Amino acid sequence: MVLLSMAMLAAAASGVAAQTDDGDSSQSPDAGFDPSEGLGPATLGPDASLGPELGTQWTADAVVYPNLGSQLSAVAVAFDENDPNSSLSGEAMRSSVGGEPLLLTIQTDGASDGVVDFLARNGVSTANVVGDYLEAYVPPDLLAPLAGETGVERVREMPEPFRDRGLVKSAGVAKHAAVIWHRNGFTGEGVKVGVIDTSTTATAKDGFTGLRALQGTELPLSVTGRCYADAGRPTSNLANCDAVGGDRHGTMVAETLMDMAPDAELYVSNPITWADLHSAVVWMHGQGVQVIVYSVSWSWHGAADSTSPYNPSPLNTAKWAADNGIVWVNSAGNYGRMAWFGPFADADDDGYHEWTSGTDPAEAQSFYFRAGAYMYIALRWDDTWGGSTKDLDLEVRYSATRGGTQSVVGSSADPQSGGATHYPSEGARLRVLSGGDGYYSFYVKKKTASTAPSWLQVLILTDDVPHLPHYTSGGSVASPGDSSHAGVLAVGAASYSNTQVIRNYSSRGPTPDNRTKPDIVGVDCTQTVRRSFCGTSQSAPHVGGLAALVIDRNPTFTPQQVADYLKTNAAERGTTGADNTWGHGFALLPSAGLNLDDGCAVALTGAGSVQGTWGSDCLSERRSGRHARFYTFSLDSSASVRIDLESTEDAYMYLRRGLDQRSGGYLVLNDDGGDGRNSRIARSLAAGDYTIEATTFASGRSGDFTLTVAGIPDQSPVQATPEVSVTPGSGVTEGGDTSFTVTASPAPSAALSVAVTVSATGD
Repeated sequence: MVLLSMAMLAAAASGVAAQTDDGDSSQSPDAGFDPSEGLGPATLGPDASLGPELGTQWTADAVVYPNLGSQLSAVAVAFDENDPNSSLSGEAMRSSVGGEPLLLTIQTDGASDGVVDFLARNGVSTANVVGDYLEAYVPPDLLAPLAGETGVERVREMPEPFRDRGLVKSAGVAKHAAVIWHRNGFTGEGVKVGVIDTSTTATAKDGFTGLRALQGTELPLSVTGRCYADAGRPTSNLANCDAVGGDRHGTMVAETLMDMAPDAELYVSNPITWADLHSAVVWMHGQGVQVIVYSVSWSWHGAADSTSPYNPSPLNTAKWAADNGIVWVNSAGNYGRMAWFGPFADADDDGYHEWTSGTDPAEAQSFYFRAGAYMYIALRWDDTWGGSTKDLDLEVRYSATRGGTQSVVGSSADPQSGGATHYPSEGARLRVLSGGDGYYSFYVKKKTASTAPSWLQVLILTDDVPHLPHYTSGGSVASPGDSSHAGVLAVGAASYSNTQVIRNYSSRGPTPDNRTKPDIVGVDCTQTVRRSFCGTSQSAPHVGGLAALVIDRNPTFTPQQVADYLKTNAAERGTTGADNTWGHGFALLPSAGLNLDDGCAVALTGAGSVQGTWGSDCLSERRSGRHARFYTFSLDSSASVRIDLESTEDAYMYLRRGLDQRSGGYLVLNDDGGDGRNSRIARSLAAGDYTIEATTFASGRSGDFTLTVAGIPDQSPVQATPEVSVTPGSGVTEGGDTSFTVTASPAPSAALSVAVTVSATGD
């Protein structure tokens, strides 16, 4: 049996008053607040659809990789199904190692050498081997291959021993070059940021489950909330955002945002309806919020130019925010394979749109659904929003078997006959009930007497199928990410382990009026306290945090200036200039005008030993609460290098590629490779730049250490011999004085003695 309901249903909660109040749920958090500010008569649209948390939608019922356990198996499946890197060969996969790997314990059947070799072939250095037990940092995209490796019996994530603030830091901090800004004091201090999510149901009181438990650690001690007990009933009680057992989506968004802007002030809200959303935004504006991150997607509810007939629609609310000084950062959506955009086609003139061309064009988009499956189908096309006369309908059919006789089980057939509220859109909400397993197909049909539109656009909101049978990546950006406002940013998603690779699910442009989308791209699938977090829902707060840092450094910037700054400084990706996959590129903060030297990093002068002291002035960015020092060197050619870190403290050491690289991926780490509890790294290195992080195993330890490096050449700069030139003055007469100008190029590093001999022939 299938339940099909029409789109554009009013979201007003009838019968809400019957719900039980708790706390101050009937009170607005600020007396005298007018939630209708900026609005005409309330017109509500369809229910929200939260973008799927790719990587977290699988449950313990379907553990694909039993030796990984349910949680790690879910992460592995996410990469298998949704990450283009997951199908790479072992050679190619090595290039993706880095970012924030997972510290794993691996138990074998005794054949540990083979597992160690497998990890090494894929760029992973095993940290420790004790009989049949291994420890290693493994990137998430290697989980599935590891599970299938001969000899691997059990893999689990090792719990962190310390839970201090910043314990789980997003890899995006380093990937987006925010680290240098942090070191220069731009941490978002004085900037107010907002995260708006949505409850899973009208009375769920969630969206930020787990938030209060993270206050004072991963999140600020003080968090201000506008939390909804029900539609239209905001409270200041964070419990109404943080229901036990509820959805954590907003909490993970907030974690990511605060990693990027750690000293910003945090405001949260979980509105239920469109009017609630607008009310929450007006409230945040009144609190002085300057950046809002909204990792939520809605079906289209306006024209191609992003105008909307619904007063408090997300499109209009995003525009209102940007018009009133708030940078609006939105997820572009995870619909890169869940949309179709193109011209209406009907070669056989039977009224049904054809998704493909050729001798046997497909008129159906078909899926197999089991009981419990849910799908929202959104359709819009080229016509006026108000007075639409081009009439298309959605039709849903069912068959119990593949290729069996189909019966129509539902349709969406709103009138488009020129009425003032006749809009060129249809939508169907499909939920499969018990006993309704089978094959479902939807069709787009043109009314016989109607004129065909020049284009149509379909978007599927569901977690229950991986992609449309017939899709176009373009035209897949949902609302309000498709806003045309210059202060609204739609953020696509790139692989954190390889920022040159766009996620296949990342929504793409253009919009039907040929605007470029997304605007910019950020990383996803980095770690939060509970799990890695994938989708444009995480790339958006990475960019939102950058926006807060830009405001910290440039407090007079308008939303458009902040957006332009981020787009101008983005790293070029894809085709030259803005494109519909990467927008303006991968978000990066520039280092120009910043002090890159904080005294914690020292350039080695060559092989030998240096003495150092650990103190609270220099901290590890990889291991929370650990003091650290950093040493850099360069190789003109490959060399065998040995590095020893010795101290009375338990030493720990990383080696990374690049100069002054203090976070993110590493080439190798070592704990007790030297004598006693000392660390040692010995390996052949290719030509290039390197950074050594000398730190401690335990948190908060201070003391002296000795770092000894062998195998690297003299690092002293070679001073070119200056070329000296002497220019005499003019107008010299016998018996008179003159002057000479002496220059040297390049300028000598120390005083240079120059003798000038003058001779001339008199008359």
